[in-house]
Amino acid sequence: MRIFRRLGSTIAICVLALGVATPSSAAPKGDFEPLGDLPPQVVSACGTTLTIDEEVNRERIRVTETDTGAIIEIRGFLSISVVAADGRSATVNASGPITITASATGNVVELRGRNFITPGNPLQAAALAAAGLPLVSLTSGPISFQEVFGPTGALLSTSVERVPPVVVDVCTLLV
Repeated sequence: MRIFRRLGSTIAICVLALGVATPSSAAPKGDFEPLGDLPPQVVSACGTTLTIDEEVNRERIRVTETDTGAIIEIRGFLSISVVAADGRSATVNASGPITITASATGNVVELRGRNFITPGNPLQAAALAAAGLPLVSLTSGPISFQEVFGPTGALLSTSVERVPPVVVDVCTLLV
C-alpha cells in the first residue's frame, strides 16, 4: 500500500528499512532523524484525479534492526492537502505516531497508528477493494499487509490481512 505520509509505499519504506537491516543482527535504537520532504502524488480516486501533497511536514523517523526484520517509528506533525481535479479539496491531519513492523523479507508489514493510505499499483488497489477499504483513506489502529515478491523483486500479489478499526474515506472529506 502506498503510505503517502510514509515516503512512498509501505514497500518502499520497508525496503529502506530492510536495506539497513539484516535478519541475523539486531541494532540498538538510534536517534530520530527528519523524514524529509515527500513528493506529490497523483491518484485516480473519488471519481476524479487527486493531487496529494504535504502542507507541513515535521515528522521524524527512526529505523531499528531486529532479528526478524525492522521496526520503523515515525513521530511528529504532518498535514496533507488533497485537491481534486474538479476543485474540491481537503486538508488532512495525518500526524503520527506510527510504528511499522516489517519482516526480513518485506512480505509482511504491519502498521500501527494513523496512516494516510493510497494504492501504489493496481494489485494494491485490488487488495484495498477486496478488504472493503476506500482507495484513499485515513486509518487509525493496526493494519496488516502481506505482499509476495518474485525473484527479481517484482510485486506478484498483495492482500490486506488485518483491517483497522477506524477508516475514514478521504473522498467524503472533499468539499
